[in-house]
Amino acid sequence: MHIHGTADRLIPYNGGRGAGVVNGPSVADVDAFWRNADQCGPPAVTTAGPVTTSTAGCADNRAVVGGHQWPGGTTFLERGDPMSQALNATQTFWQFFVDHPGYRN
Repeated sequence: MHIHGTADRLIPYNGGRGAGVVNGPSVADVDAFWRNADQCGPPAVTTAGPVTTSTAGCADNRAVVGGHQWPGGTTFLERGDPMSQALNATQTFWQFFVDHPGYRN
């Protein structure tokens, strides 16, 4: 699971050099890499308000579902980035593991 905000200044959503030392690929390229590695089909994309979710079904019930702050959290982890309330990452991750029980051991 990859949660990434479009306003992230340290690791830009569209790739390239961020406000820190990172100069990397776009989120779309990272997600495409993992869909390929996990033998996933094309993603289904949905948007609800400010949250866009890209979900791809993968072999062996694996899935690729596409900040420095914990979305929905109440404590700042790193100064400078605003806290997003667009989704609750804790609930989102929990639901992912409920939907993909093969990840639990």
